[in-house]
Amino acid sequence: MKSLSDFKPYEVIYVDAMNLAYRSYHGIRGLSYHGRNTGMMYGIVRFIMEWQKKAPRVAITFLWEGRDSWRKKAYPIYKAHRGEARSPDETKAFFEEIDRIRAFLPSMNVGQAFCPTYEADDVAATLVPAETRKTLMSSGDWDWWELSEYADVFYQHNIILTPEHMVKLFEKQYKAPMVPVNKLVLFKLLCGDSSDKVSGVPRFPRKLASKVCNSILDINQDNIVWGLIEMGEHAWAEKVKANDWILKRNKELLNASQVPLHEIEWVRPDYNINVFGDALIKSGMEYLYDRLVGGA
Repeated sequence: MKSLSDFKPYEVIYVDAMNLAYRSYHGIRGLSYHGRNTGMMYGIVRFIMEWQKKAPRVAITFLWEGRDSWRKKAYPIYKAHRGEARSPDETKAFFEEIDRIRAFLPSMNVGQAFCPTYEADDVAATLVPAETRKTLMSSGDWDWWELSEYADVFYQHNIILTPEHMVKLFEKQYKAPMVPVNKLVLFKLLCGDSSDKVSGVPRFPRKLASKVCNSILDINQDNIVWGLIEMGEHAWAEKVKANDWILKRNKELLNASQVPLHEIEWVRPDYNINVFGDALIKSGMEYLYDRLVGGA
């Protein structure tokens, strides 16, 4: 893993904004100001300020989830659990905090991009491969790691991953051999993705899924079935055929889509230290405000 000193070569960083928001919200829950949970804001501000200190010229862009996702309309269970741990009042407060953060990000010299009907993963899958600048992606989500052939991965917003460490993390999480990054989606087609509440072929063994991913070239049902037959896994081949609808559904849900560029909405940076400083003070973060104006 690379250290913070390796930030300087990067010219642009695309941030999985909701991933960072959730991580900050749940990881810094004890921080509040006049009854308002400010952990999310604190985590995001610290993240941005660290970047701007280590690599002042890097262009930071937050990619947000669309709030009218076609996936959630087509499959209501998709990511349905994301709000289960919060009451209606907590959910309301959570998204009010998101709106507050989105409003002041331009004043921090941070850009934003989103498409109302798509996920942040889809926007990343459109923008990252098209980048000509040295790019880093900041996310803890395997969906983003599928783009690692185009950009480095800043894992959970604190370490830059090497391919070797991706292998270790995959094997630790799934208890199965690593698969090529372009086959991560195939692994999830077969085994599902619990983080998005998407089920796979019932009880499909992860080690067998890994073996399939490392054996076949193209991701389609016929290749999966023939690959299993060649491995002598006839019973699983039949089960895959019987659950063809699951593979088709998962391919729609888990495969990143290319978003038409004209449908991506942008909020451009508009640096304003007074606007940002005011947001910090109103959130009880005088310490960060002092760092900001003092350049510490």
